[in-house]
Amino acid sequence: MRRKSGEIILGGIELGKVCRVSGDAKLVMYEEGGEVQDALFISTAPVRGFEKMVIGKSPFFVVEAVMRICGLCHASHGIAAAEAIENAIGVKPPKNGVLLREALGLINRIQSHLLEFLMVVPDLVVPEEREKLILRLIDFHTKIGDFLLKLGGP
Repeated sequence: MRRKSGEIILGGIELGKVCRVSGDAKLVMYEEGGEVQDALFISTAPVRGFEKMVIGKSPFFVVEAVMRICGLCHASHGIAAAEAIENAIGVKPPKNGVLLREALGLINRIQSHLLEFLMVVPDLVVPEEREKLILRLIDFHTKIGDFLLKLGGP
């Protein structure tokens, strides 16, 4: 292994473009004697600059705008923006609001994982079962999306 205390030291095997992930990433593996001893999955997604674009804008606009950053984790971005605004102005949401926010985030995580799984199904499932599973996952994803919309609103 060629890394110590969290520092990356030369000698790793780097896969520069990792396919089927949402965003840009690379995989770096460290091997000794033909066996992987350590590995790093590094997100290399570019900064989108939304932080600068929302300066001076209405807080309501900010929450809606940042939800458009990503098609997979829209709720996470909206929740993060709302929390940042609350922290900036010193507001604490009521307990039920926090619980609702947590539920929305968890449901969005399920939705996101379903989409990620859909992207790798062709690599993991035998051809004769693939189409049936993809259709079931799409149906489940639609139901999760509908539930998220009912719980969180448009």
